[in-house]
Amino acid sequence: MYQDYNNALCIPANWLFGQSGILSVWNYNRLASRNRIRVVRKGGNGRTALVEFDSIPPRFRTKIIDQL
Repeated sequence: MYQDYNNALCIPANWLFGQSGILSVWNYNRLASRNRIRVVRKGGNGRTALVEFDSIPPRFRTKIIDQL
């Protein structure tokens, strides 16, 4: 689930709003558009979008850690 991308710990975006159910797609899009989370790689053409773990707000970060 975790990936290293450009020396940053990242989480696939589809895991955040798909398998784990931590975020809704709407909430993910709002956070990304308001620069509350840092999307380090956009998805498309077989790639998944990656979100930098340190940029995720603490209220969601604790839920991610609890699911591990």
